[in-house]
Amino acid sequence: MINSLIKSHIHLWITLLTATGCFVVSLSAEDSRTFSSVSELWKDREVFLPEFFPEMETLSADDIFIEGLKNRFPNRIHREMPELEPGPAESPRIETLMEGVNYVRVYDLGRALSALEDLVAASTLVVDLRHVQAGRDDTLALGALLALNETVELSLSESAAGNEANAEAQHLPIQPAGLRRPLQPVFVLTNRETAGPVETLLAELKDKGQIISIGTPTAGKTGSFRRVLEEPPLYVLSSELRPSSGDSLLETGFVPAVRMTVSPDQDRKAYEAMEEGKSILALVGADGDNDEPPPEPGELRELLDREESREPDENSEPVDTILQRAYFIATALKSMGKIAPPESN
Repeated sequence: MINSLIKSHIHLWITLLTATGCFVVSLSAEDSRTFSSVSELWKDREVFLPEFFPEMETLSADDIFIEGLKNRFPNRIHREMPELEPGPAESPRIETLMEGVNYVRVYDLGRALSALEDLVAASTLVVDLRHVQAGRDDTLALGALLALNETVELSLSESAAGNEANAEAQHLPIQPAGLRRPLQPVFVLTNRETAGPVETLLAELKDKGQIISIGTPTAGKTGSFRRVLEEPPLYVLSSELRPSSGDSLLETGFVPAVRMTVSPDQDRKAYEAMEEGKSILALVGADGDNDEPPPEPGELRELLDREESREPDENSEPVDTILQRAYFIATALKSMGKIAPPESN
């Protein structure tokens, strides 16, 4: 350590600030050596001192190269085959948020489709897709249920057969099932654990103004991969499902129209509170202990600003701020007559 410092030209400036009685110390080192390549620099342990970079001893050139690619191209290069992780194999949880508005917590999208088909024809829905990872087939089926009276089109960009150097785009049209009625908005809740082709569908529905999306950006896991190296294993993006605009979601994920700033820990705590028995109305601050009337449309902006700026209290009961935002907006829309009453059987 001392020998390394002796080899360098050390400049030390010490400025005495007499007005405050403080010392400001600046230390800089100029190394007179030069290196002909990055690999030569990487091997020099006098540059990457073990005290400061202990992990360097365990890394190979392949490790550094691959990790550099992963950092440069997020969600495009992986050392293990990326796989979607479906949620619990459970039917969706359905709660009444208010008259004419049903909340549907989706765990496994495939198992939720039949319930969504029944509900979307009868009421306004808040579809909670937080922690949902869904593949292409279930995504296309969901698109048919949520689409209004026009075809929704997604774009699949993938390497052309027999010519991996080129990519061709295919168009995947989704015909609407025609189940949604006029004045029947659909709210969709997302977070960082929402992943898969469903992210692309939500982006297209948002662009067409067919959903009210609330939450945090999603995972950006909209691609498929092929193995290009056996050892070390390396998987590279080979196709991606994109909205009709052609924009890639791999770096950004789907960004909801109403973007919340809740932390992952706060979001998870509030999400799990319902599983632990807390009522949906308590989670949005509208349970029986709250005597405040629902917000009027003109009061909504002030109420949202107040809730947004409120500091979280670790000792207080959890409030699901993402779900609460959907509740406030639905309440205002209902007050303005922009939510259809529930369809009678």
